Amino acid sequence: MPREVLSDNEDNNGRQPQTIFKICAGGMAGTTAAMLGFAPKMALAQARNYKLLRAKEIRNTCTYCSVGCGLLMYSPGDGAKNAKEAIYHIEGDRTIR
Repeated sequence: MPREVLSDNEDNNGRQPQTIFKICAGGMAGTTAAMLGFAPKMALAQARNYKLLRAKEIRNTCTYCSVGCGLLMYSPGDGAKNAKEAIYHIEGDRTIR
């Protein structure tokens, strides 16, 4: 199969060298402007307390095997009357007791 002959002013992607130069110059101008402080401001989300900080921590021992790893279970710790304690987060505490 014969290969396609490229003209002198095109590269392999079919773009002219002037187009590639314009793309590179635009990228350099954009990064320079961003370094000078013309970048868009980042959106700041309102900071909230971590959900586990308010939780009641319950320690237990894992019964899956005989190693005796610890479990940290977290439930709502508001102390409301007639409220069932529901566990909403479990972590493994790998210390052997």
